[in-house]
Amino acid sequence: RQIESEKKRAESMKASFKYGTVTVNDVLNADTAFYKAQAEHQQAKYSYIKNQFNLKNAAGVLTEQDILNLNDWLIK
Repeated sequence: RQIESEKKRAESMKASFKYGTVTVNDVLNADTAFYKAQAEHQQAKYSYIKNQFNLKNAAGVLTEQDILNLNDWLIK
């Protein structure tokens, strides 16, 4: 949701810039927030997968299928 919200905000700022109601700095700030939201989302997904993998490994229940699932996730 954060990504969608920031994307809409960035698009709105770009449209507003065309009409002269916001500055280029406002547009750049909105774009930065959008890209930051995307990066934070990817980092959260990575941390979740890594922690899940480490937990299963520590518990001794890590399976070959878990490793294959991780590989599939990394490819996407």
